[in-house]
Amino acid sequence: MTLLSKTEQTVGEARLTVGVNDDDLQAGYNDVGATINAAGGFISFPAGPSLGSLKLFASNQGGNFASTITNAAFGQATNLTIPDPANANASFILNGGSQQMLAGSQLSFAKVNGTEAANAVTASGNSGQITTSALTTAGAGSYAITWTNTHIAATSSVLLTIAGGTNTTEQVTLKCVPGAGTATLTIYNTTAATALNGTIIISYLVC
Repeated sequence: MTLLSKTEQTVGEARLTVGVNDDDLQAGYNDVGATINAAGGFISFPAGPSLGSLKLFASNQGGNFASTITNAAFGQATNLTIPDPANANASFILNGGSQQMLAGSQLSFAKVNGTEAANAVTASGNSGQITTSALTTAGAGSYAITWTNTHIAATSSVLLTIAGGTNTTEQVTLKCVPGAGTATLTIYNTTAATALNGTIIISYLVC
């Protein structure tokens, strides 16, 4: 087996770098759909010198398994961006298998806030805060809010936390019943006789 010298081929702004074994060259490799077995990788360079590169290299797999990258049928032209992980080593989050985030890493959700008025609020996000109107709910009473959020489904888990507000009556509990694009958020004043006396800020997470 003879290893041919490593070559670079440039097409537009993309440069392909491979090292090819001569007996791995397949007959008819110039035909559409034919392949060349190569030890090397794909390197794409942006226009201009010393601006970095994008490299795709296969790892050594003892089981001789193929790793395939493909796209679904898109309904529009899409630019997919790999974000900067601010770390020398990182992995994609996948929708299958068991995964672990490195120490110091975090998930950040886009936050959408809303202010309630007349028993209704719109805050369509996976996380954020809801600020109520100035409540005067009597002791042992409740206040129901219709919450519009397109991220909520009937099967959603909604986590709620009281995060502040001007109300000073502390005995307050929360309940959320999710539906399709909406939820009923109920605030309970569990004191015996003391009314609520201000706004309540509620932090939420929908998952």
